[in-house]
Amino acid sequence: MAKTASFQDVDLSELINFADSWAGLGDAVSSQVRDVLADADCWSEQNPNALRLAQERIGGYSAELDEALADALKKFDGAEDPMEAEERLEDYR
Repeated sequence: MAKTASFQDVDLSELINFADSWAGLGDAVSSQVRDVLADADCWSEQNPNALRLAQERIGGYSAELDEALADALKKFDGAEDPMEAEERLEDYR
């Protein structure tokens, strides 16, 4: 059975704005956001530029989302070996 959400406490115009922003991310970016939300340890498998784009476009709608994106990007920024991080990115280009 599909999950149903209750939006009783959500401003409908904000919900529509979020939905528009989410749709504007495209499949590649939104799937990476989903992955980061589902598993914080998968950050190294994501494209940091995609996560930054998501942060710009859908940031501020959810504290949980904002925190997950910020944490993943901090891990990229704090990577010990920049060449290793760049090599991982090459695998996904």
